[in-house]
Amino acid sequence: MMSQHKKNKEFCRSKNDLIKVDMSRQIAALLTSNQILTSAAEASDFINWAVRDAWDRYQQYVMDQRRIIENEINALPLKISNATRGKEYLSENIQLPSDKVTVVSIEGLDEVGLNAVTTDDGIIRVQGIPTEAGDFIITILYKYIGWVDGQPLLERKIPFAVNHNPRDLWKDIPTSKDVPYFKEDKVCEYVKVEAGPDGTPLKDMVAASNRGRSHAQEGKPRDDHFQLFHSNDNGWYIIAVADGAGSAKFSRKGSENLRAIQTWRKKSRITMVLKTKHRYVKPLVMLCMVLSAMLHTRRIKLLLRRLNRQKMPT
Repeated sequence: MMSQHKKNKEFCRSKNDLIKVDMSRQIAALLTSNQILTSAAEASDFINWAVRDAWDRYQQYVMDQRRIIENEINALPLKISNATRGKEYLSENIQLPSDKVTVVSIEGLDEVGLNAVTTDDGIIRVQGIPTEAGDFIITILYKYIGWVDGQPLLERKIPFAVNHNPRDLWKDIPTSKDVPYFKEDKVCEYVKVEAGPDGTPLKDMVAASNRGRSHAQEGKPRDDHFQLFHSNDNGWYIIAVADGAGSAKFSRKGSENLRAIQTWRKKSRITMVLKTKHRYVKPLVMLCMVLSAMLHTRRIKLLLRRLNRQKMPT
């Protein structure tokens, strides 16, 4: 028993054969009316030849149209600037001639973490925050005027680079707590200064130290040190800063040996004692005196003269 599918197939074939025979008779009659004598078989062969020839010419025409528009679009100077990984990005305008082509989609942005926005007038802009660095290709898929379903879309590729963020190239390796004279990589100190006897608010003190980028890159300790002091007796603000010499093996300990600033008031004099006992240490010490806003220029100059006359112990 013949299946329904085979029956339908046979029916369609029979119908097509009838149409072809009828067309052959019409072509034969047309040729005869133009004094061209032919048989039905010759008319059928002529139809086959004409269809194949017309199809080949049509395909060539479509290919020519495709090449013309493709060459024109490829000749457009479409470029966009490079982006930086992790930074907000917005490209220049990208525009194809809307009277000749229609953009269908844009590929190659998802892997970078970007997206494209197309305005009503056909302007394309790439935006977002790139998540990957490297060289990429953005592909614009478009169709041209006269394009019909079933034909492949055309492509315009645009090279695009995402640079590495310089900050991402630097490492921040914590200092091992097993190293001699361990120091925290970051430290911050705050000194609260109470109001004066008359209730006038006074400025507080704050300072911080953070190891350098090269030390963080290699996991080396912080070498610098500082100390803050405020004298409630005379209102002086004092900051001592020690820059540990990187050439010394234990300079971090040397800078710390800028021992607690000993200050006292004696006839308006300030004495600072610095001690560096470790034999491996050769710290470079800087002193920065930050004075109260209540002090005027004359008192600052007097302090500097007294400090210059004072002999510092080595």
